[in-house]
Parts: sequence; structure tokens; C-alpha cells
Amino acid sequence: MVRGIAALSGALTLTILIAACGGSGSNESKGLPSGVSTLAAEETTTAPGGGDAWKRYEGKNFTVEIPESWTAVGFDEDALAGEVLDGMPAEAREALQGGDFFYALDGSEEARKQVAEGELAGSFSIAQVTQPAVSWESFVEVNSTPPDGAENYQVSVVTLPAGQALLRTYNRTGAPLNQPASTIQYALLPEPELAIVLTMETAPNRFGQERNVFEEMAQRFRYTP
Repeated sequence: MVRGIAALSGALTLTILIAACGGSGSNESKGLPSGVSTLAAEETTTAPGGGDAWKRYEGKNFTVEIPESWTAVGFDEDALAGEVLDGMPAEAREALQGGDFFYALDGSEEARKQVAEGELAGSFSIAQVTQPAVSWESFVEVNSTPPDGAENYQVSVVTLPAGQALLRTYNRTGAPLNQPASTIQYALLPEPELAIVLTMETAPNRFGQERNVFEEMAQRFRYTP
């Protein structure tokens, strides 16, 4: 079920940020690739006491908040039919083309420098996957197997505000575009026929400092059927 979703996130991050840094495939504004645009947030909030600001987005069946420095992006029909999806795993391509997908990336200057130096920057995605009806126990059993190429794999069951989730963390050296990556995935089963997968990826040397941000985004996710 979750196979290919992390690969989609990592490859999109590199495709978009390489363009934003002025590499090949960028549009005239040297911002986002053709057919890719930023999404407007519903609102921006700050934590009590003047903490960092977070932006709230509403999607099909969910709401989520991401840090103000991150950018949520959308894809038009031309982008979905073009080079943005080149080389994507079949299941990842179907999730994005199906429209039940939210994608955001770290848009900070530091992240752009990472990509310019050939490293993966932080990304966050929400994929909704329809499937034959399954029990929570069967869902956990099927999806506890390590993904192909996973190293330092760990799996556990945790509770988020949105419900129980299968938490998977692992490293991978054969990530999209041959970039090493560290991944956190939360797989939820809000309905027997609907799985929702939250995937966060970054370069292994930044995983320690970015993990708290990733986990906070998962805490701010809500299922809203």
C-alpha cells in the first residue's frame, strides 16, 4: 500500500527545488517548474507567546499545518503529463494523478543551498489510497515489512490526534535520483477502505534537527471526512 509514496516525495523535492535554484527546467521567473504553482493557505497562526508561525491548509478529507517557511505546491494537467513525473514508480504516479495528494517542501534559503550542493531537502506529503476493506490488524501486518532498500528500519504503532498510525522510520541510499534519504512515514486507516500516508523525507545529515518539525506536522494533521 505505501510502496512508492516516499520515492514520489523525494523525487518531487529535487525536481522542484533544482528548478527554483535556477537549474535546467526552471520557468522564466526561475521559481517553480512550468505547471507547478504555490497553494494559498487558509490561515496563518502563531503559537502562544510568539512562537513560529504555521500555515493551515484544507484538502479532501483533511486539514494540516506546515511551518511558514515551507511551501505547499499544486500541479496542473500539463505538469502531471510532463517531466515532473518522469521516472516515478507506478503507484506514486497514480496517487499524484488521482488528485488525492498534498505536497509541501522546505522553501528556506538553507534548503535551496542543500539542493544546490546535491543534497535532498525536506519534503512532506499526504497520500490517500483507496483499497479493499481491511482490518487495522491486517493493515499493520501487511505494511510492517521494510520497503526495498531500507536500512535501519524501525516500525511501531503510535497514536496521533487523527487516530492510530503505523510509524515507519528508515534510511535509504537508493532514493530517487540517487540521493541518500531518511524517511518518517505515518500510515493511518481512518476507514476500512481508505489509507492515508504521511511521508517526510530529508537528507540523513539533517534528520536529527528536522525530525521534530516532521513529527509536529503529523500532530497537526486532522482527518475531516
